[in-house]
Amino acid sequence: MKKRMLKAILLTYSILISTAHGMTQNTKLVCLYSKKLNETQKKHTALLFDQAEKRSSEIKELNGLIDNGALTHSYRDTHKSSLLLVASEHGNLAMVRWLLQKGFKIDLNRSLYYSVSANIHNEADFNEISEELIKHGADINAGNGEIFRWVISRGNERLFNIFTQNPSLDVYAKNQYFGETALNEAVQYGRTLMFDRLVIMHKNPITQNEKDFCLKRAALEGHLVIVKKLLVLGASMYSGAYAGDKLGEAWRLARDRGHTQITAWFEKVYEQDVKNKKPEAVDSLYYIWKSKGLS
Repeated sequence: MKKRMLKAILLTYSILISTAHGMTQNTKLVCLYSKKLNETQKKHTALLFDQAEKRSSEIKELNGLIDNGALTHSYRDTHKSSLLLVASEHGNLAMVRWLLQKGFKIDLNRSLYYSVSANIHNEADFNEISEELIKHGADINAGNGEIFRWVISRGNERLFNIFTQNPSLDVYAKNQYFGETALNEAVQYGRTLMFDRLVIMHKNPITQNEKDFCLKRAALEGHLVIVKKLLVLGASMYSGAYAGDKLGEAWRLARDRGHTQITAWFEKVYEQDVKNKKPEAVDSLYYIWKSKGLS
């Protein structure tokens, strides 16, 4: 028993060392389950993982590797990535389709995450991979909406339409650490059309706190069009004001970032609010200081 344990430890150690030294896939391949691979299976399964990283995989060649003993199910590389995940991350559409047709559905959600996040240039192959994964059961709400927020941050309109047309989409899902929503993501990256669509999709009224938070984010990032839209929706630019502050936190953030168009717009709105005797304006610290000749 002790000999077997020692052997297992040494094998794990040798695999880790070989990975650290950048050895090839066949030395890095790790079986996370109890079934052992013979040498032929090791060789061809490793080649299958190599093919997953190539976008020009030939189906005939992939079938040939399976016929020669390569295993798809239950096997991962040293990063614990399955074949489906590796193929999705590298934009290998042919292999993703091939795996899904064979009923390979391990790591569907993680594969969708990587196919979206790796799609920096909005490439057709990555988009089709994402669509295929969704068709085969990948959860568009996985990770508390993290995948959908990636779609927004990448500005991927094709996937955005696919996600938003799915009745199971949770537009209220929040990041578990920072509480950011899809709407916050659209504001941060200045995705105006996506922002409009998400506002329409909100069946529950957007809370005042979220409106104000979004206004501050839009002001910080310099998105004037979204700033104007948020003010129309009822966001308060006076939120977060303190003694000596000209207006509110959103104005201050825009000023500090040098977004002069936004600060000018806030000041224009302020003057109009004072003229209309809007309580938020005439009760603001800036108005009180100004009226007393202190600003």
